[in-house]
Amino acid sequence: MTHWPLSWQHVRYRTWLLRRLTLVCAALLFAGVWIGQTWAGDPDAGLLWPAVLCLLLPALHNVLFPGGWVDALAFSASGALCAALWPMGLAEVSLLGTVAVFFVGAVAGTFLIGLLHGLIPLGRRITRRDEILDVSADRAAAAFLVFPDQDGPGGVTGPRDARGLIPVWMHTVFPDCDNGFALPDPADRRDGPADYHVCILDQGPLWQVQQVFLPIGRFTTASMARSVTVSRVEIEPLPDGRCRYLLLEESDVFDLVTAVSWWLTDFHTDYMRARVDGAADRPTPAVSILPQVTLQTLLARALSVGQDAPQV
Repeated sequence: MTHWPLSWQHVRYRTWLLRRLTLVCAALLFAGVWIGQTWAGDPDAGLLWPAVLCLLLPALHNVLFPGGWVDALAFSASGALCAALWPMGLAEVSLLGTVAVFFVGAVAGTFLIGLLHGLIPLGRRITRRDEILDVSADRAAAAFLVFPDQDGPGGVTGPRDARGLIPVWMHTVFPDCDNGFALPDPADRRDGPADYHVCILDQGPLWQVQQVFLPIGRFTTASMARSVTVSRVEIEPLPDGRCRYLLLEESDVFDLVTAVSWWLTDFHTDYMRARVDGAADRPTPAVSILPQVTLQTLLARALSVGQDAPQV
């Protein structure tokens, strides 16, 4: 499994899925160009082609690295800063120096987003979903309900432990910063800690009440791990062979950065696409199940001393 687009369907899907992220990044870049030209004393000169370029660059990045929303924002903000500073003296710096300023700004932006993650909680959040799925109720139940010892669209689960918790390992993998940013083998990950645990509080043949427990780790802070997320998932068969998916979820795990990232990347749409395509046993263009390789981790992997070429 690779993050690279393998067909025009993947390109079209990623372009539409990440449209908000592309437009926000394009707006940042264009603002930097406009500020730079304003400082240069000619704000309206030659803005058409810079505007096109400001749109195409984020779009291309998002197609090639669909999991790199942090990179996209950081690169765009840094690029906007360089464009704004260009007439104020940056133009006198060498090309290598300009590139260095750009990448230092991008790394700083990435670090800032990481610092903000989990620091601005949004409080109690209730989510309701009511969607018609083009798969049978039995297939949808296998995809959206959690069962022990299962390899399904939602990930791989282990046996229920003595506390009644079911460990879950997601299909996606993240570059291992402790191993030169190489991608771990999904099978090897299952010998380590689970990505999260699920406790089934109540259930029937086509419904479940689930509580999710998050570990304290790379992507979760201590406050997030102490949070509570309880969901009721229900599948209703329809006469035409399809089914209705009903979700009622209450959570206090959301923070501002997570909420913004879900909106920018249209996370729910991609989540549903991965689950429904998996339930129907058809190939999926969904990006949430792919290796989450970003341009920065790819560069870090390539520059790692004593490591092999990037494994992507």
